[in-house]
Amino acid sequence: ADPKEGIVSLALDQVDYRQGDARNIESLTKILNEGGFCAVVHCIGLLFDNESGLGDWNRLVSGSGSLPDPKSSYDAITRQTAFNAIEAALDYIMDEEMTTPLPFVFTS
Repeated sequence: ADPKEGIVSLALDQVDYRQGDARNIESLTKILNEGGFCAVVHCIGLLFDNESGLGDWNRLVSGSGSLPDPKSSYDAITRQTAFNAIEAALDYIMDEEMTTPLPFVFTS
């Protein structure tokens, strides 16, 4: 067995996964207000959006087989959700009066 697999599994077990609509900043703020977070990771992306007319192809090319809802443009899902996460993270830093940086990771 590959020893890296155990390390990756252990690291992923430390992640607090949450479900919500990141287009709605209140959803993000509610989660962060629970406190105790050491970083924010934005890993939301969209392969094909409905504005392009290619949304139905997402079912075939995404690993999850997902279909975007009618309001799911690339801009709304990738850019706006990242801006919302950044704003919510900044509010969290201020509310918690943090004296050390809160890492923010963006991947799409």
